[in-house]
Amino acid sequence: HYADYVAWEKQDMNTFESVYRASLGNIVNLRIAQVGYDPDSKRALFSLTSDLRYTVEHADKYIRQMQDKGRKVCVCIEGGGSGLGFCNMTDEQIADFVFQLKYVVETYKLDGVNYFDIEASYGKDGMPGVNPASYAKLIKATKEALGDGKLVTVACDAESTDLLATAHDGIEAGKYIDYAWSGIFDKVVDAYADGAELKPIAGLEQSKYGG
Repeated sequence: HYADYVAWEKQDMNTFESVYRASLGNIVNLRIAQVGYDPDSKRALFSLTSDLRYTVEHADKYIRQMQDKGRKVCVCIEGGGSGLGFCNMTDEQIADFVFQLKYVVETYKLDGVNYFDIEASYGKDGMPGVNPASYAKLIKATKEALGDGKLVTVACDAESTDLLATAHDGIEAGKYIDYAWSGIFDKVVDAYADGAELKPIAGLEQSKYGG
């Protein structure tokens, strides 16, 4: 179920008339898609959960009404617990994965993707450990494949910003990110504040990085 309209209203306390009414939330992330893994082909698979697949297949009912009000609707991608994720894909797996997600975004007329690096279980059952360049390469490939008309956004935790805080193989991931924000809520999450859990992302303007 998705709310059709969410607003903040301020009233005049003398007349109880509305002074202004503003819509909240101009980017909606649909959850969740996951990184799957085929051990035979060693492919990274773009996998929609059953609830998400139902939602995008009934986009006229669940998605278009949000887009018609000016909201951008993106698909949130997380790890699938297989040991493969954003931070340990090969170049071949990245290209294949991005091809699959582009097909879904274009087919269902979505506005982009949101990466949230959780639940991957890196190193599980002999899978590769973290490759610092992999996430930056994936973000760059996604932005280049989707183009300027689509959004690439990132929800961050401390570990993912450790990787994205510096350039890898000459890639500053922030140059290919439209917006980033914290995926954690109980700590200091402003990347530019003293004692913050998150770090600034290389190449990303501070104005596009929310706490």
